[in-house]
Amino acid sequence: MTSAHRKRIRFWLSLFVGLSLMDLGLTWWLLRDGSGAVYEANPLAARILDSALDRSGRRELKEEMDRMSRLDVAVARGQAFRESLTRLAGEVARGERELADAVVELGREPVTHDRAWVSFARRFHSGLSLEQVLRKRLLETVEEYRQAQSRTAPTSLPASSGV
Repeated sequence: MTSAHRKRIRFWLSLFVGLSLMDLGLTWWLLRDGSGAVYEANPLAARILDSALDRSGRRELKEEMDRMSRLDVAVARGQAFRESLTRLAGEVARGERELADAVVELGREPVTHDRAWVSFARRFHSGLSLEQVLRKRLLETVEEYRQAQSRTAPTSLPASSGV
């Protein structure tokens, strides 16, 4: 075999391998980002790509599930805080609890120890300490509670004229 012949074979083999790798990469990209609209028809290539997608997909799925789990915890803490806030505001409005005690109890809620929540609360209520923010929220909720009670309280009927 001549040297020119070997060079030609090497060129065509390199071109074939390069194009095959490019095809594999583009197919993997299409399958990964194609939302199921594209599939690999070659069964052998489909198994290789499924294996590669499974590895990268599992990592992405785990990261997404971890993120969603953190969001679920944050939502649950927020709901628990709101329930405690409403309950304590009702107790304060009815005179069953002192405002200072309610602020202390509200400060025990897990969400009040979350750095992101505290940072947001302080930014939203600029210049106030966490205790002042909780006191302000309680007072606002007490006022909402009282307004709701006054709307639902029965009104007295005017005395009849005896007609």
